[in-house]
Amino acid sequence: MGLKENVENDRMDMVSGELEKSGSQDVKNKGLLIKMMEPFKFDGEEIRKLDLNCLYDLTAKDMEQIEAMMIRNGYSGQNMELLNKYAMLTVARALKKPWEFCDNMKARDVIRIKNIVSGFFYMRAFQ
Repeated sequence: MGLKENVENDRMDMVSGELEKSGSQDVKNKGLLIKMMEPFKFDGEEIRKLDLNCLYDLTAKDMEQIEAMMIRNGYSGQNMELLNKYAMLTVARALKKPWEFCDNMKARDVIRIKNIVSGFFYMRAFQ
């Protein structure tokens, strides 16, 4: 196994470990409530937390629309799901918000959210 796979496996173990530490049997309803390090404003509302459990409800159609938006914005190539913009569009879509929902999010939170979203897609299934 190469370095990239080892790093990815370690990251997935960390994400799944954090979810398991929530003490809940139902991981879907725990672990993806994210407190923003710095609240941001959207449509005059201050956003302090994001409940990303809605990621579980995304469909293939949602993913196609996110990818289409990435392409419209000039992104292409493989592994778009590892990009900040992809994660922000995914969060907006999952929360049923407009595409620009995350535009005012602070950089520190963008990186955290990107890691959570990409980790969500790559984490191993719980048994």
